[in-house]
Amino acid sequence: MQLDSPAFRTPEPSLTSHEAMHSNLGRPGSKTRWINEWVGQVSTIPIVFPFSMARLMHLEHHYHCNDPEKDPDYNDEAPNALMAWYKTWYNRQPGVDGSIHAYKRVLKEMGTPEADRSLKETMWLQLGETIAFRSMTGDGVAPDDASPVGRMTSRTNRISSGSIAYSRLTW
Repeated sequence: MQLDSPAFRTPEPSLTSHEAMHSNLGRPGSKTRWINEWVGQVSTIPIVFPFSMARLMHLEHHYHCNDPEKDPDYNDEAPNALMAWYKTWYNRQPGVDGSIHAYKRVLKEMGTPEADRSLKETMWLQLGETIAFRSMTGDGVAPDDASPVGRMTSRTNRISSGSIAYSRLTW
């Protein structure tokens, strides 16, 4: 294993997790395998996505690249950055078979113990994230906030915060 590989020099978590997804930091059965798994787990924390699902879906993407039925990333293609942001939001909405929903569908179709574990880890992570968002929003009303404008602002903040939390919990 090269400790001067790009995965150890970059602050970009997606590159680091990508290297770990391909087991480039420690092959299965090697003494350094734990480094690969640790780096994978830690590097996906900023994107609130379990490494187990990220690895499985990335490898499925390679196995079935650009197949509309089997490539889990097929629905995420976008022509520019603005559309990529929109599609990231849109693909997470209930009833849309994109992004996390496509990943969930593909994992169910795989039906392996590893895929089942990944589904459970993802569900627990998203549930924990939703609880964290809800606890941060609180009720949004200060005790001395008696003006109609203040109450409206507080209500709007609660609604938008709750919507954000709901859109993240897509299971």
